[in-house]
Amino acid sequence: MFPEKDEVVPRLRFANFNQNWEENTLAKYLEIPQKEQIIISNTEHLLSVKLNGSGVSQVSQNLSLSLGATKYFKRLKGQLIYGKQNFHNGSIAIIPDKYDGFATSADVPSLNIRNIEPLFLLMYITRKVFYSNTLSFTTGTGSKRLHEESLLCLVIKVPSISEQKQIILLMKNFDKLIENNEKILEKITRVKEKLLSIMFI
Repeated sequence: MFPEKDEVVPRLRFANFNQNWEENTLAKYLEIPQKEQIIISNTEHLLSVKLNGSGVSQVSQNLSLSLGATKYFKRLKGQLIYGKQNFHNGSIAIIPDKYDGFATSADVPSLNIRNIEPLFLLMYITRKVFYSNTLSFTTGTGSKRLHEESLLCLVIKVPSISEQKQIILLMKNFDKLIENNEKILEKITRVKEKLLSIMFI
């Protein structure tokens, strides 16, 4: 069944849900935390946010940075973190437990998540169709940035918490399927390489 024109619902959804999705700005689901500046003595305590919604990583210890020249701020597990200069390229993630207390500069801010399932929020805003259209919200000359206040003005559509959880579960099952098939592919590739090494003179 297709939705009426004024209804805010997806084209495909679970059969037991029929309520409209709520349209709100991210200000309802994210809040700017109090900034806690910390001193960083080496790069292993710094975080980097990968592009295309690929997660968070530690900054390489081999990377040369002028640590004393930049202010760094403490980031907490469960917070949404993003790169101001690369949000439109999918530089967005949720900080995992193992990186609790790590730091980034002001160009990689974090925000507290509320009133929404964190994974649903992440899945929603790390869709390319969403983040690739946010360049117009950036400001500045030269390297433009998406500041926290501008991020909070972005509009998303959100279902009930129970429907959010159903969507998360479905997507997790797909992630597991992809992971299992990647492992199978790796094994097949190794077998092929082994055969190539013993079947040719």
